[in-house]
Amino acid sequence: MIQKRIPFLVLLILLSSYAYAVNIITEPEELIFENVLNNGYAEKILKVKSDSPEPTEVVISTSDLIHPWIKSEPRSAYVTNSSFTEFKVMIRPTEAFLGVYEGFLIINAFPSGNQITSVVSSAKTLKTTVEVTDQEIMQAEIEDVSVPATEEKSPIRASVTVQNQGNIAISPLFKINVLDASKNQILKSDNSEKRTLLPYSTDIIELSMPNDLPLGTYWAKVTTYLDDSWVLSKRLIRFDVVEQGTLPIKKPVILETEVIPLSSSWSILLMWFAILVFIIWVIARKRSFEKDWKK
Repeated sequence: MIQKRIPFLVLLILLSSYAYAVNIITEPEELIFENVLNNGYAEKILKVKSDSPEPTEVVISTSDLIHPWIKSEPRSAYVTNSSFTEFKVMIRPTEAFLGVYEGFLIINAFPSGNQITSVVSSAKTLKTTVEVTDQEIMQAEIEDVSVPATEEKSPIRASVTVQNQGNIAISPLFKINVLDASKNQILKSDNSEKRTLLPYSTDIIELSMPNDLPLGTYWAKVTTYLDDSWVLSKRLIRFDVVEQGTLPIKKPVILETEVIPLSSSWSILLMWFAILVFIIWVIARKRSFEKDWKK
């Protein structure tokens, strides 16, 4: 009796060895939205990846009291263990009383179907806390100011990355003065357009200005304003104007997730072949046993 069960036990082990549940990894592990105005807006970036090299679809949903307030962009995406995928989690409390609300963000994982056995779907919950207030906060921070080198006759490009740390919308802008190498003479000036930033969001304000400067080294004085008069930051950045064809050409980066079909995975095909050979061996063994029994 034991010998008859051994082949089936071995087959069961072979099959079960390919069954697994994907684990989801997030940064951060908890979402906390502080000082959000009633009928206001807030957002945070949630980074998600899995512990599997195979593409896994993750779908974000919510539960409890905060369900009507929260949505994400995108709502679903494919992730792997190679790098994090970013989701923008947005919240808009509507008709809420002042206070603190708690709920959960649910990340459901559905591994792709190119494994031999059925793959176990899984879910991860993130505690989500929302503090609703009636106090307006205007606050921002400059994350980065950039004035890269440019080629002769090519535009001078400048960019400022602004993070809105308050709970009301702001409209920052910046002014750039291009100075000579001694920083004594203003050669060119320009202002960027205002860019509206929603509460707790981050965006890049960009400016491109004509360039008729000769080859050489220059300085850019970049002043960023939170509004028309509130100075948020002043930066002095050195940049160069170089000969045409000197700077490397930036090639577009194409990011894509390739779903590996069943027929292209040699390990899976070999596994199927081994199972088929095993089944044929079991059937042949059984028939041989029946013939010997009849004799």
